[in-house]
Parts: sequence; C-alpha cells; structure tokens
Amino acid sequence: MIKFEVLIFDSSTFKAISLPPKCQIVKPWLTEQSITLIAGERGSGKTWFALSLLDSITRGIPFGPWTTLTPVPCLYLDGELPPQDIQDRLKSINQSEDRKCKLLIYNNAVVVAYGAEKANLNDPEWQTRMQRFLVEKNIRLWVVDNLSALTPGIDENSKKDFDPINQFFLQLRFAGIATIVLHHTGKKGLQRGTSAREDVIDTSIILKKPSDYSAKQGARFILSFTKSRVATRDGNLLADVLFHLQETTDGHTIWEFEHMRTESKSEILQMLNNGVKNRDIANILNVSASYVSKIKKQAIKDGILTDGCKLTEKGISLFESG
Repeated sequence: MIKFEVLIFDSSTFKAISLPPKCQIVKPWLTEQSITLIAGERGSGKTWFALSLLDSITRGIPFGPWTTLTPVPCLYLDGELPPQDIQDRLKSINQSEDRKCKLLIYNNAVVVAYGAEKANLNDPEWQTRMQRFLVEKNIRLWVVDNLSALTPGIDENSKKDFDPINQFFLQLRFAGIATIVLHHTGKKGLQRGTSAREDVIDTSIILKKPSDYSAKQGARFILSFTKSRVATRDGNLLADVLFHLQETTDGHTIWEFEHMRTESKSEILQMLNNGVKNRDIANILNVSASYVSKIKKQAIKDGILTDGCKLTEKGISLFESG
C-alpha cells in the first residue's frame, strides 16, 4: 500500500504532474467529472429538457444556445415515469438513431416488471453495481431523474441523510463520469431540501415558469445559472435563456429559445431605484424574479446600488455615460 505522505506534494511538484486535459462536453458549462443540479417546478419540463440534452450530446449537435464539443456515451435513469412516456418522448425528440455515441435508457418501471429491485441512490450495493456498469460501458455522462423518486426514505432536509449520496457522486467524478441530477424546487423557487446538496456540485440550474406562463404552453421556462465553475471569459455564455418546446405538424418536437433581453438590466436598476418591488419588475419585464434578485445583488456588490436600492454616484454616472 502506498504511504500516505507520498501522495502529498508541494505546489511546484503538483503543477508538474502530467494530467490529461479535462474534456468539455457542452460549452461552457458541462464537462467530464462535473456534477450538475437542475431544479424546477413540477411540470416545468425537466425531463423533456434533460432527454433533449442527452439526445443532442450523443448526436454531436448544438442544444439551445450551447455547442456540443465532445459527444460522449450517455445513460438516462428514470425513476418514476411509465416506460411508454419515455418512449414517446424519445420518438418525438428524434425519430432516427443517427448517433455518434450510444444513449442508454434505465427505466425503473421496466426493471420492476422484470422482477428486479428498483434503482435506489441510497443503497450502497446498488451504488456499487451502478458504478461498475457505468465504468464497464464507458458511460461518461448520466442523468438522474429525479432525486425524490430515487432516494426513498431519506429526509430531504437532512445533510446527514444526503451525505452518502454526495459521496457516491464524488466517487463517480473520480472515475471520470459526469452526473446531472434533476430535482424539484421549493416554495421559494430554489432547490428543495438541504443546501448540502449543492456543496459538491459544479453547476446549479433553476428552471422557472415565466410570469405569463399558462398550462397550455407545456414545457416553457426561463433557465438560470445560480452556480457555475466556468472560466471568467465564458461568463457571458451563462445568461438567462427562455426555452419553449414546440410540436411540429409531423409530430416532432423542437426547442425554441431566446436570450433574455440584455437591456432589461438597466431597466431593472432604474425600477429598483424608483422603489418598484422585485416581483413587480419581473412581471413588467417578463423575466424571472430570481433574475431580478441576481441583478440587484450584483449591483449592490459593484457599488451601483445602495443596500436600500438607490443608485449611487457610480450608478448615476453609468446611466449618464450610457
């Protein structure tokens, strides 16, 4: 066994270690070994979004505003839907199988129908079997849909209950496997349950229904990055995006998307200065309340707004110069 102290390096030695470059799957936010949490309201379109993302990755084509740089073998783990629903969605997204890499589907209902035990992220034996399978099949990215369905018996608000699952995701990271976890949001619009769930993740994404949303629109949401470990130079690629899944006349589905208006930032600052509340601003500009809050916090941090949401001299000068 290697001695403990042999594995601890001084900084110059560590920098000289020969390591393979980290593969970027989707520019700029999805890389190998990464852990991503995508949370949204019930019925917001999380499953549609994740299935479409994996379909694009395995075909090597763009998805939304992002480019697939490296197609990789993927697995989709579904914990709650009937297999017919997943089958219909896959056919709707892509009726051919013109893939550069394989896309595997693991559906709990099918597993039970064959007399096997359901997938359970909280079961150490299942974790071991799943990690072995992912490594043997060279799966580089898998989606867990969804956390509530696949973690029976745990207290969502307990860090202690979730720690073993966090450690499992870390173990997969060390094996070179990227994980995307789908979860529900709570009453405040953030991921539901313990904040410890976000401790080890690289990227946190919230899917929020727009203020003018109606049920007949189906999967339509504003995607916001609330945490991301991307290079500073790529920060502009993480702007809020409005996604809408549309059905074509031949029964296919396509995603329409558009970046949220950049000019809304100055409008938000002006409205905050005039005493308009966050939620009212969101309704007026058709943006998410979380987007307004993010602009407000950053403006206060940058010295553009005071804590009382009044423009500072710096903020006033920016508007005058603009």
